[in-house]
Amino acid sequence: MSIPIPAAAAVQRLTEVFDIGPRLAASDPSALSAALDHYWAPLNRYAIRLLGDADAAGDIAQEAFVRLWEGRTGLKALAVGPYLYRVAHNLAVDELRKRSVRGRWLNASDASLIPQFPAGPAELFEQRELRFAIDRAVHSLPERRREVFVLGYFHGLSYQQIAETVGISLATVKNHMAAALADLRAALRPSVTAANSPSD
Repeated sequence: MSIPIPAAAAVQRLTEVFDIGPRLAASDPSALSAALDHYWAPLNRYAIRLLGDADAAGDIAQEAFVRLWEGRTGLKALAVGPYLYRVAHNLAVDELRKRSVRGRWLNASDASLIPQFPAGPAELFEQRELRFAIDRAVHSLPERRREVFVLGYFHGLSYQQIAETVGISLATVKNHMAAALADLRAALRPSVTAANSPSD
């Protein structure tokens, strides 16, 4: 029985991602291109969320890939993603220290949090207000709690990868995530209730 084309493509894509680490360790330049294709966009978005500055985020993402190539021989086979996020995290923290504005984040929510469907003016207004409420709620989280939440929900890192990226224990990651979700539910409850209330 043949694998459906979409499933086969997904398997091939996953295999290519897993193969990046060993190829980098072997100093294969095409592996760096593959890493750029797969990780550049999410890593850049992560840096933007940390810094609130697209130009600085691009510089950090670029530096992360430079360091990935320079440290390629010591890279574990499946650690490319966590390595890049860890480097970007450290570079962003250094940048924020230099600016003396630690914890500054870009006020832009992930569009995936808002249902994507055709809407009229009233619905669009409600979606925009809910998006702003999400921005404010995420921004109001304590710094470490916010970072754990952003890495997990916006960038899809596992708890173990978050622990390695941020430099905290797995149990601490779980505690931060549970607390972040509780805080967000409480902060967003009035907005969600208003959005779900029938209009006059």
